[in-house]
Amino acid sequence: MKLDKKLLAILLFAFILWVWNIGSVDLVSDDALYSFRALGWHDYLAAEGQTTPFQWFDSFPWWANLSFHDAPPLVFAIQKIFFVIFGDNPFGARLPFVLAMAATLYFVFLIGKELHSKKAGYLACFLMAIMSLAAYGAVAGLLEGVEVLFIVLAIHFWVKFIKTDDNKYLYLLFIFFSLALMSKYTAVFLPLAFLTDILFFRRGV
Repeated sequence: MKLDKKLLAILLFAFILWVWNIGSVDLVSDDALYSFRALGWHDYLAAEGQTTPFQWFDSFPWWANLSFHDAPPLVFAIQKIFFVIFGDNPFGARLPFVLAMAATLYFVFLIGKELHSKKAGYLACFLMAIMSLAAYGAVAGLLEGVEVLFIVLAIHFWVKFIKTDDNKYLYLLFIFFSLALMSKYTAVFLPLAFLTDILFFRRGV
């Protein structure tokens, strides 16, 4: 497989742009809450208006450790692995989101290439790399930073299914949709996008 230097340059540019300063700024908002809960695997929030299982039960049940009361467990589990490897610091907290967004860029390129052309893939990848919203997703440490990767992967395999009519891509789509749903419950709306595509653009599917 020939190395795609243009794509590699875009991905390296984006990665360096996002990663260079992630360890120097402390966690101060929802990212701090997510990181705290991932680090200790504690479903706890210091908020009177939103209680958690620590307040609900006198004796904490084993099954309450399988997830969190307001979010699925996948991103917390990924972040915990990075804490084990890199330590409990802002760099370890944010790195998984930077890597997830960099991987997202790659699959955005593939989608653009599949739908139109290689040039369209490069353009889509580069435009996303310099978007402030993508940069925010890469460094903010929020659940969406990983969720978007699995959403884009699901879309990628939807496009592959449309192009090839090979059912194996539907199975892959379902897998990555499930992972998106295990990252954040807002992914539940993703099938509506595929249904809309079928109803209005691909009635022969």
